[in-house]
Amino acid sequence: MGFFDDALSTMGQSLAQSASGYVQGVTGPVVGNMLSTLFGGEQSTGGANLVQLQTDVQSANLKASDIALLNGQLAAQTTEIQNIGTQLTALSSAVALIQSQVQAMKMVLGKIAQAQLFQAWQAVDIEMTTAINKIHSDYSILSGFTANYANTSGSQVKSVMEELQVNGPLDAMNLINAFILNGGGQSQGVLQLWSAMVAPLVQNGLMDYREAVDQYTAYYMKLVSAQLLAANLLVEVSNYFAINDDHTAAMSAWSGYKTCVLSQEAEFIHWLVPLVYSGVMAYAAVIPPYISGPGYTYYEAAMQLHPGLQAMPGDAGGEGYYAPTSIFENAEAMLATLSVTDPHDRRLVVHMVFSDDQYGTFKTPIDANPITLTFSGSSTVTPTLVSKFGYTGFPVLFPTGTPDQNFFNGQYMHLYRHVYAQDKNNPTALQDGSYQLTNLNGKLPAMQTYAAGNERPPAPAVSFQETKILSYLLNVSSTSKFDFMNFGAYMVSQV
Repeated sequence: MGFFDDALSTMGQSLAQSASGYVQGVTGPVVGNMLSTLFGGEQSTGGANLVQLQTDVQSANLKASDIALLNGQLAAQTTEIQNIGTQLTALSSAVALIQSQVQAMKMVLGKIAQAQLFQAWQAVDIEMTTAINKIHSDYSILSGFTANYANTSGSQVKSVMEELQVNGPLDAMNLINAFILNGGGQSQGVLQLWSAMVAPLVQNGLMDYREAVDQYTAYYMKLVSAQLLAANLLVEVSNYFAINDDHTAAMSAWSGYKTCVLSQEAEFIHWLVPLVYSGVMAYAAVIPPYISGPGYTYYEAAMQLHPGLQAMPGDAGGEGYYAPTSIFENAEAMLATLSVTDPHDRRLVVHMVFSDDQYGTFKTPIDANPITLTFSGSSTVTPTLVSKFGYTGFPVLFPTGTPDQNFFNGQYMHLYRHVYAQDKNNPTALQDGSYQLTNLNGKLPAMQTYAAGNERPPAPAVSFQETKILSYLLNVSSTSKFDFMNFGAYMVSQV
């Protein structure tokens, strides 16, 4: 990950947690209640109440330890006000970086006669940019108020807040969400268009697939950070005009943002997969005279999709070392950072990938047996959400071959995303502790696959789940709210 990812993921997490914390009743001028604290209650000068509070603390008949505690809290709150300006500066720099990357891609796409892919994405992105700029502009104005609150009049802030009530960030946030999901009424969303635009660069050996993944993630972070700023603006406006400390509207605004982000998660993972597999496809672009054999990413990308691919000579069938793959684990961790923000939230995510033929020989029995988790060897947990993504046109790579013959079953590949979640509405759905994949080998029949061998007599049939997958532990707790694993179904490890 580069500067863009680091800057925005840090910013997104801090703002999400502060806004979420506020609507749960945390006191103090955190983001989401900043303008109300500084300018609410008919304060003629910004921060008057805050300054008076500092005076009152010193003159109050309190113990020295209590005064120190209150002064420490005030200092922390004042620092948080000042930090908003710094976060906004980081956001501006990051947006400038992604723009330069886009221009570079446009030039390369033109060289391989794929400029139309850029034009398809750009047509949607231009419309979205207006909404993003509006959010950044509004946030910049309010950040200026907080950074210079002592010199800002309450009437000036009230005028801006009234304007935001009428022409506010809600429409902009919803518009971005619509463009991500379905292109604002078009047939393809902006993430799908981005993936389709960049995949040919990877397949033609013009871009490392890992760079494509980083830029795809950075692009989504640009979109989601704008929505996050919009959500904080909505919370600010709602709290500013709250009557008798009724924060129902603020809580509704925050819930609306989380709903948007949750709906985008599957779309993000869906179009991440083709970028990873493009790293395998790139082998066809780097055959002699460039190199004498497949490049490193040819193998590495295959293992990202099927983490159980490699076996050591001494491993018995289905046993050996297993660990989740980094790209999909990092992607799901990023999504969890945006959504798993409340203290009671917990989430486990399991990706399952499998190859299939045109008859659904593998898909049909898999669909009839949901993937469940077993908690501490006893109770079974069913998924809260299952998203199913199907891909055609790959991963069959004849005649150039593939590092993973598990994908030779047919012309179809599927990735199923299973989410097991706990939130305030389901407070006991995912207890703290350890989980394992439920062993479904007794329910799903073993099958003959290409990777197991196609000579006569046929090689042994392949089990649905390998032993090393079943023994892996997923863990959640109050200090680690998220965990992830992925595996290949009806796939065998290869030495």
